Amino acid sequence: MRGRAEVTRAVLALLAPRSGTRVDERSVNGSTGFVVRVDDRVAAVVLWRARDRVITDLWLVLNPAKLRGWPVVTNERAVLS
Repeated sequence: MRGRAEVTRAVLALLAPRSGTRVDERSVNGSTGFVVRVDDRVAAVVLWRARDRVITDLWLVLNPAKLRGWPVVTNERAVLS
């Protein structure tokens, strides 16, 4: 997907408040990112690249096979819960 409106709609749908959803700030591949958990199960990992304070690239990992390596950690600082 491309463009501010299309990406914004997708991210808001992913992060929409639902019971049991929690977003934690975490290190992802050496950069700051977000880990989205639903009922303590990792549902997505979000990473971005920015230039001049504008996000230029956004990566959302949603594939359950790729998310299996993320441990369930509940004692970190929540960004949204």
